[in-house]
Amino acid sequence: MPSKPTYEELEARICALEKEIVCRRESEQVLADNNHNYRALVENTPDIFYRTDMNGTVLYASSGVYRQSGYTVNDVIGINLARQIYAFPEERELFLKELGEKGYVRNFEARLKRKDGTTWWACTNAQFFRGKDGSIQGVEGITRDITNIKEAEEEQRLIRQQLEASHKMLQSLLNAVPDQLFVIDRNFNIRYSNYRDRTGQPGQSPEKVPTCYSHFKGMSKPCKDCSAVSVFESGHIVEKQIVIPQDGCTCEVRAFPIFDDDGQVEMVVEHIRDITEQKKLEAERQSYETRIQQIQKMEALGTLAGGVAHDFNNILVAVIGYAELTLAQTDKSNPHHRNLQKILQAGMRARDLVNQILTFGRQEKRELKPLQIDTLVKEALEMLRSTLPSTIEISQNLADDVDYVMVDPTQVHQVIINLCTNAAQAMEEDGGQLRVGLSQVELPAHVVSTHPGAQPGSYVRLSVQDTGKGIAPDIIDKIFHPYFTTKDKGKGTGLGLAMVHGIVKSYGGFIDVQSMAGNGADFHVFLPTIEQPQINEDFLGVDLPTGNERVLLVDDEPLVIDVIREMMSSQGYHVTTAGDGLEALAIIRDTPQDFDLVVTDMTMPKLTGERLSLGIKKIRPDIPIILFTGYSDKLAGKSAADFGIQDIVVKPINQAELARTVRNVLDNASSNRQFVGTERLPDG
Repeated sequence: MPSKPTYEELEARICALEKEIVCRRESEQVLADNNHNYRALVENTPDIFYRTDMNGTVLYASSGVYRQSGYTVNDVIGINLARQIYAFPEERELFLKELGEKGYVRNFEARLKRKDGTTWWACTNAQFFRGKDGSIQGVEGITRDITNIKEAEEEQRLIRQQLEASHKMLQSLLNAVPDQLFVIDRNFNIRYSNYRDRTGQPGQSPEKVPTCYSHFKGMSKPCKDCSAVSVFESGHIVEKQIVIPQDGCTCEVRAFPIFDDDGQVEMVVEHIRDITEQKKLEAERQSYETRIQQIQKMEALGTLAGGVAHDFNNILVAVIGYAELTLAQTDKSNPHHRNLQKILQAGMRARDLVNQILTFGRQEKRELKPLQIDTLVKEALEMLRSTLPSTIEISQNLADDVDYVMVDPTQVHQVIINLCTNAAQAMEEDGGQLRVGLSQVELPAHVVSTHPGAQPGSYVRLSVQDTGKGIAPDIIDKIFHPYFTTKDKGKGTGLGLAMVHGIVKSYGGFIDVQSMAGNGADFHVFLPTIEQPQINEDFLGVDLPTGNERVLLVDDEPLVIDVIREMMSSQGYHVTTAGDGLEALAIIRDTPQDFDLVVTDMTMPKLTGERLSLGIKKIRPDIPIILFTGYSDKLAGKSAADFGIQDIVVKPINQAELARTVRNVLDNASSNRQFVGTERLPDG
């Protein structure tokens, strides 16, 4: 049996119990205080703290339920509040599904109904809670009112939507503008671009080509003439033209600064306008104006040539006519016979030169005929030898068996003279060699394909080569342009090679030029050949035709009257002269049957040859008329039949041409009269 505790032991146990009671009371007080503080915290917070059993019946709800939903604590204790406060039942089902799957729900947002029927947004965090035995007893959670947040989000969404709509509208407007816009920051990054390529399709986005210098020029850093650099440094608007390598287009750039609050350039806006077509149009306009100026110069030249031609040809009538008359009366053994031949030859060349100027100035068509040009080349070189300086050596390699070409001899002579003169001028300072060649070549299709209009086949090749200073590469394509010249003022008009090119091209030929600066130039003229023509031998070895008819000769130039009268008289004709149209018309009116032929000048004072012919035909419809002219615009593109006469002859005319023309007109007139007379015979 245990012994009884002593008094001292009992006293010690009582003291220990008293201390334990004090500690428990203090702990209970602490717990009570903590519980009070917890409840105060829960009750004073705007959020709703709640607990429900597994059926959703509310076991506990903080006073926040009233502040948020309008329900009092007494209203919700003991009821399944979730069934009636969810605005959308599907959201409650979604909440329960997630809770059942995970055992908790985090930040679940749903729309709930207040007691007065209005809705509010709530965010709930909840989980299962367990009893002392560890079994799940129900659900506990916190619900917070996030209506203000949701309204703010909705407001931001609407604002963002409006901004997006405005941005799309702005983007659409900017994309509709054909000009390009780039916004560039201080790091030269493209912040905005409506860039499109030349086809109108969007180009590479700024994300792929972030910097302006890589975008525009494919460079790794800004170039020296970058407009953005200029604006960042100066703060001023910059305007310039650039060529964008990706597109190959010419653009006009205007760069504008955008300043920050401190007055520093924060960004640069580049406005880029494609002016490629505009530049082309300007170039075409300038080219058109140049062509107009060239045409005007041509017209001026033609007008001048036409004005000079009439008077000059009248002078040549006398030179050629008297040279022929004197030559016919001079024996070949006479030392003056050769001089007279040279005078006649020079006169004929002067006549051809006038006709050539008229042809070039007025673009008139010349009469082409089959010709072997070797003789023409030799003749031209013989003339050049006496005019070129002795420092220029002329050599020739001319084939004498080249085929015929269909050309105008005067024009070909002009081609030879122009090419050789140009070559000589290239060597006038230091001298050199002028080499002229003539040969026949066969050109295949691939050779002539680079010359528009040329056809493969046989060609006569005329080569003019010099050892002069050559032609610079940058102007070799311009040498055939009218009025282009590298000569000093007063030493060239720029028409020579243009004339050569026009003549050769009109024959279906072409010119090949090879040159290097300082190494001379080679001009190769190619003329297409023709089949050998049948030669008319009617007048070969036969004296000039003559006659004894009566001729009325009308001209206002006494010198022309004298020489033509003497030429016709030497052929047997009886010639009466008149100094102007009125005098001639009076003679015909007085003695209409005294003449078999009228030969009249076209351009005369008082009465022109055309009006004189009309007056004579009213008196003598059957009389043949030959119209002489030095040159007249009225004759351009017209024939003798258009004037109601028998023939038109361009001055100056030599004796052989005059004799054949007069005889042909008289014989044709006689045949016509016999035919008309036969038609008038009675039948039977």
